[in-house]
Amino acid sequence: MREQTRPTIYRIMKYWGKKPHNIWRKYIEKYSDRNGIVLDPFVGSGMTFFESIKSNRIPITIDLNPISDLCIKCLTNRTVDISLIYDRANKIIMKIKNSAFYINEYTTSCSHCNNDVVIYNYKKNGKSTITYKCQFCNEIYTEERTYSEGNYIIDKWIPNKKLSDIESISSTFLRKINQDSISALWTNRNLKILSELYALILKERNDEVKMMLVFGFVQSLHLTSKMCIPRNEKSNRPLSTSWGRPAYMLSNKIFEQNPLIAFEKAIFNGTGVIKGLNNSVEYLGQNIQNFGVHYLGSSNEILKNINNKSIDLIITDPPYGNIIQYGDLSEVWVSWLEKYNSKYVIDHKKEIIKNKNKNDAFYQSELCKTFIELNRVLKDNGKFVLTFNSNLKKDWDNLFYAIKESGFCINEVIHQKNKRSSEANVSAKKGIAISDYYFICTKGKWDPIIIENFYLKWEQLR
Repeated sequence: MREQTRPTIYRIMKYWGKKPHNIWRKYIEKYSDRNGIVLDPFVGSGMTFFESIKSNRIPITIDLNPISDLCIKCLTNRTVDISLIYDRANKIIMKIKNSAFYINEYTTSCSHCNNDVVIYNYKKNGKSTITYKCQFCNEIYTEERTYSEGNYIIDKWIPNKKLSDIESISSTFLRKINQDSISALWTNRNLKILSELYALILKERNDEVKMMLVFGFVQSLHLTSKMCIPRNEKSNRPLSTSWGRPAYMLSNKIFEQNPLIAFEKAIFNGTGVIKGLNNSVEYLGQNIQNFGVHYLGSSNEILKNINNKSIDLIITDPPYGNIIQYGDLSEVWVSWLEKYNSKYVIDHKKEIIKNKNKNDAFYQSELCKTFIELNRVLKDNGKFVLTFNSNLKKDWDNLFYAIKESGFCINEVIHQKNKRSSEANVSAKKGIAISDYYFICTKGKWDPIIIENFYLKWEQLR
């Protein structure tokens, strides 16, 4: 089955390692009946929740990451007044636009027509430049200008989480950034604008509108950080950038994007909040409020509250060892979200992952505990479908140990090629990098022959 273009609801919020939605739905429809209950204990960006609804199944999903909770709540909302989102967002944008610090730092005169224009970005890439789009000339211009950063006093709330408390932050990164606060991921100029913008959003009295504005705000955070770099000139994309690798990294190249433009796009553009809401109605239907349930928290803890043999299908994409540090990476967004909702914090101690403080034994043990609970809640004739990929045999050994010890057996292994390489597989080689393995499991006796055959084929690809 070929991967299809992702609907807007899957492009609205960045999340590492997203799977092909139509292939995911294929497994949901193949291994469960209409109105069946589908469980995902590591739901990530919410795909199982959405595709279960699309397939007329009832989702139960779990994730430790508040980003999952926010995505699902926003994109299944059917009561928010979209005209109010337009109105409140525009008022906030205009207030920032008319402020002295924004005018000083992010406006200039077009060198061709002398009209006032908005600076889209500052860049330092061999030379220092600004880029702006002149609406009067109908052109995009990049001009040399000495790079300097604004030095404003920030009197609004900003996140203060210590970078040194994030496990995957390297000592090299800390030396480069030279500050032990997550707020240092943004320049003073951008941090000032972001703090003012967020303060205005949090004053919104309509809770549903506030949630949508916060959703748009967090989408702009990574794009306005110091971790984004200028694109190659050959790409001919002078206005855009991305946080392209699943790691905290700093480059000598600088792309400092205008936060207000990033926020405006996150609300109004083709992959913005409003288009995402409209696409959700079109893709999932209107009457889905309260259809299914999502839990914010540890899968090991929450699964204990689910009844024995009550689930028709389990489908999930568990963490692949240490390949992507989901919780750590999400602090770019979650460190801000805590101010919006005190429950929106990540308990990193409970994350099933490998890092410098969590070894293979921890990862294997916690994965096994989860799988044992999954076996308990799955109906005797139910299926357990999971994806996995790694370039390390030890990761596979850990996965197969958890499957075996929890009382599951693997009935089928499917090697699925994808259109693009997932960030989860970026370090993998050859055929592994643009593919996933799907394991179809049931309750039953373990068959070692399937694993022996898998390793033979896997080694060939590797």
